[in-house]
Amino acid sequence: MRLSVEPRCSGTPWARHFRLAFGVCSLAVLLACGGGGSTPAPVIERFQADQTQVEVGSEVNLEAKFSHGTGVVDNQGGVLPGSGIVKVSPVGTTTYTLTVTNDRGEKAQRSTTVIVNPGLVVTVEAPEGVTGEVTVNGPDGFNRMVNKSEVLTGLKAGRYTLAAAPVKREDATFHPWRPVQEVDVQTGTPVKVSYTPSTLSLQLPGAVPLDFVLIPAGQFTMGYDNPACPRRFPKQSPSHQVTIHRAFYLAKFPTSQGQWQAIMGNNPSPRANSNYAVNSVSYETIKKEFLPKIGKMFPELAFRLPSEAEWEYAYRAGTTTNFFFGDDELKAGAFAWTIDAYRMQEHPVGMKLPNPWGLHDLTGLVFQWCEDMAHDGYTGAPLDGSPWMAPGPDAREGERILRGYPPMAITGSLRYGSSADRWSRNKSEEDEYIGFRLVATHN
Repeated sequence: MRLSVEPRCSGTPWARHFRLAFGVCSLAVLLACGGGGSTPAPVIERFQADQTQVEVGSEVNLEAKFSHGTGVVDNQGGVLPGSGIVKVSPVGTTTYTLTVTNDRGEKAQRSTTVIVNPGLVVTVEAPEGVTGEVTVNGPDGFNRMVNKSEVLTGLKAGRYTLAAAPVKREDATFHPWRPVQEVDVQTGTPVKVSYTPSTLSLQLPGAVPLDFVLIPAGQFTMGYDNPACPRRFPKQSPSHQVTIHRAFYLAKFPTSQGQWQAIMGNNPSPRANSNYAVNSVSYETIKKEFLPKIGKMFPELAFRLPSEAEWEYAYRAGTTTNFFFGDDELKAGAFAWTIDAYRMQEHPVGMKLPNPWGLHDLTGLVFQWCEDMAHDGYTGAPLDGSPWMAPGPDAREGERILRGYPPMAITGSLRYGSSADRWSRNKSEEDEYIGFRLVATHN
């Protein structure tokens, strides 16, 4: 029997060269096509706006068409699978960018710009049933009253002023957080005017009340130039104009022992009584422990200590006299515990008459912590009511400002507890004469 065997071409030089050439060509084709079955490079065919110049508040359609990937329009959210329309309402001239990405991370981008004519988007936030009173003034005698959220179009570029007045509903008054706002309108500009009630009442654990009074924005003269006491520390001079731009809530009373107990679960005061002002609490403990805990209970609010300027502004309540009740120290007994009735801090909060803005025990009960670092005088102090936290050559390291006074002395030479009186202590000090009151604002 004769066996016939076909030659194995795989072993010939020609076959090896053929396989090598075929492999190289196949690899080149695969690479050119994006690799073994993967998506080709992304391609954007079209990305454009149906309107390229609009009035503020107008809705614009961004039309996209692309292939080999998924697309996202920056800051607009949502993913486009291959094409589609993204609706936007720009409040100012905006450039939108479409980014298309394939499964290998390759990207393609294209942008389009929408020009927005000068305008204002005014948002009025107020409790149900309350309408705002916002006057808008601008270039060329522009004047407009706005009482609800509104879009103002056809404006000229320039500076506009929004003045919001308090409004009443039945027997309640609502105040704007910021009564005056200035905006430079070049394109569409959003402005928010928020109204809030004149009082705020919270319930702490154990049904312990915590009441606040709204302190409106405004301007006042802070300090007192007293040549008779040039070396007094901290000095009350030079007197200076301060503008409080935003309203804020200030506690109606100094923080009581009952309120501290409800939040902290302890009572640091040596003479325990839930209705007395809490004392023997340091600035550091308030900042590091008390404020975070009450903040978690009411996350919609922000709590802090008042700035020294806010405290004096609230104390004065629009008055310019030595005390908020006038210049006659003999009237002090109606508003503050005086030295004649001195029994340490053994007096309940709120037993004396309030100042014109409804705040009790601003003096004659306890010193009250403020946020500010202690400086010897007001040279270089902020003029916007913010706390003075900048160190300086006259600042005392680690000391913070105190306002108010324990049961006050009514002698003409001391004038303790007056509008401008200020003190300082180390922020870690826990003194039975020192307490505090809270500021609250909406987040």
